[in-house]
This record gives sequence, structure tokens and C-alpha cells, in this order.
Amino acid sequence: MLDFLKKMVGLNRRRKSRIEHPGLTLTIERKAYETFDWGMGGFRIAKFKRDIKVGETIEGQISAYRGSNGGTFTAAVVRLTDDRGFGACWSEIDRDIYTAMSGPGGV
Repeated sequence: MLDFLKKMVGLNRRRKSRIEHPGLTLTIERKAYETFDWGMGGFRIAKFKRDIKVGETIEGQISAYRGSNGGTFTAAVVRLTDDRGFGACWSEIDRDIYTAMSGPGGV
């Protein structure tokens, strides 16, 4: 209900829906992170191992998902979170994982 109200008054600016479960496992700088939510527009993780800045570009690996073998990604950090994490927008995603992420029942 709260998400609905946020959308009605314009507090949720996301253009694409997000998925909480199942999460994605992202490996960034040799450390694995579980997403809190993700969608075709981006993702959010917590407790990143180092300080990071808005506008920074990160690269990593997305683990296997829905029958794909996973793949690489590039993303831009768009916001920092109170839990030492960040939200980012995908810039590039390998075709195999992108297809699996956007498949039936996906986002």
C-alpha cells in the first residue's frame, strides 16, 4: 500500500518495476553482493566494501539466473544509501543474462 501511495504522490520516480526475490548475485571487485532489489533499469546493494561516489562507473559479473550462465555488466552509481550501499543504473549487460532477466515472469 505504501508503494502505491508513493507512486500516486510522485515519491517513487522509477520508470521500471523492481524485483526483490529472487535477487541477483553480483560480483564486484572480487566480492559477491546480493541485490536488495533489481530491475531492467538498475539495482541496489548494501555494505559495499569501500567508499564509492555518485557518478562512478563499476564493472562486475552477474551470476547464473533463470538458466543463463550469467554475464558481465557495467553500471553507473546514481545514489548512495544509509547502509553504505548504493543504487546504480545498468550501462551494459551481456546478452545472455539480459535475455534471462527480461524473460517471461521477469521485469
